[in-house]
Amino acid sequence: MPRYSSNPPTTFRRLLPFIFFIATLPLLIATALKNQFFRPRAQDNLPAAFASAVQLNGLDAYIQIPPSPILSPQSSTTFELRFKPDRTTFPNQWLISSASQGKEYYGLVINSQLSPAGDTYTINYQFLVSDSKVNCSHLTTTYTQTIPTSQSDYITSWHHLAAQIIPNGRLEIYLDGTLSTTYVSFVSSPCPSDSPLYLGAHTSSSGFFAGRIDEIRLSSIARYGTSFTPPVVPYTSDVSTTALYHLDDNFLDSSPNHLDGQPVNQVEFTSQTTPTPTVAPTSEVVPSPTASPITLTLTPSADSYVDSRFPSANYGPDKKLSVDLPAKITYLKFSRPSGLIRSALLRLYVTQYSRGSHALKLVPDSSWSENSLTYANRPPIASGLIAALTASRNRSWIEIPIDPGLLASSSVLSLGLEPASPDGLQFSSKEGDQSPQLIISYQPL
Repeated sequence: MPRYSSNPPTTFRRLLPFIFFIATLPLLIATALKNQFFRPRAQDNLPAAFASAVQLNGLDAYIQIPPSPILSPQSSTTFELRFKPDRTTFPNQWLISSASQGKEYYGLVINSQLSPAGDTYTINYQFLVSDSKVNCSHLTTTYTQTIPTSQSDYITSWHHLAAQIIPNGRLEIYLDGTLSTTYVSFVSSPCPSDSPLYLGAHTSSSGFFAGRIDEIRLSSIARYGTSFTPPVVPYTSDVSTTALYHLDDNFLDSSPNHLDGQPVNQVEFTSQTTPTPTVAPTSEVVPSPTASPITLTLTPSADSYVDSRFPSANYGPDKKLSVDLPAKITYLKFSRPSGLIRSALLRLYVTQYSRGSHALKLVPDSSWSENSLTYANRPPIASGLIAALTASRNRSWIEIPIDPGLLASSSVLSLGLEPASPDGLQFSSKEGDQSPQLIISYQPL
């Protein structure tokens, strides 16, 4: 009677590893192809709000969105996202970009440099948009921060960045919910883009971002009219949402337009804690640890101009302010609340533009009165230049950053606009349709 062993024959046992390899080969290939594009995040410690973010290596990784006419900026547009750099210093790195063949249609770019003395970092945020009125060359609004090296962790923390075009063409930057501009540009008509949208790169071969990005939203409106608190929950799509990327284990567009992204090279998902922005550090003494900065728009307590041809004339009630040669000089005065001034921005509405340049200066004596000011009794203007004013369009705003130190020693800021060109310039006064404004951010005492 034959015997049957319970063990497989030797030849079959030798073939088992090969059979197992053949059976699992499709799964191995699928996994390898998936990992060519992105790596899954770890599943532990996931918060309720922001489940994951995309990690980019700064070398060659980015996300590409196919070209679409609806991605081109309009007269009202908002781009926003959360980001977290890996490094404290880096050259230009692009968070959002649409560029091709030497054309930069629009983009958000940041860089960070260490000072020669090694004691501060300078961070530049730039929002650029091409303008059809200047052959689709781009115009740029910039915000510059200076951070002590002792607080370098601010740079590598999560931040919210929003950039928008408002209906008058002004390009605005909001960092962590605060309107933040050092130099402002205006566009007349944004150029349509026929390029892909790059997330985390300038183009497919340059400007790569090293760090994490999350919650990217494009909108067909200017969403913010004043400083705001960035939401701590994911965005929801609404009628004004052009594209929305939650970046939670996929690159899908959550808007109705379904402009899904494609990862290129080693794009990884990483788990994260809720990205709460770090408050910008400052070397100044904060009066109260519980006080929050307040943004306030001031109108002049007094404004007028004087004319050398009529030395005894008063123009206090006029609806315009003039700067011209022969000498027409404008005076502005703002009363500000008590507190530590963080930033100040002067806004003037142009009613008659000028091809020339005119000089904004400080007026040390603020005792002048709008209804009695004349050329004969005008207060002297300081020699130091605050800014050179130019205005190329009527019915538009120009904006001039003011050194907060000019407001530190007095509750009144008195300014003079002197002519430096025979091509005159006119603004709306506080009696006109668009009053001058001084936008300040300050810490209450």
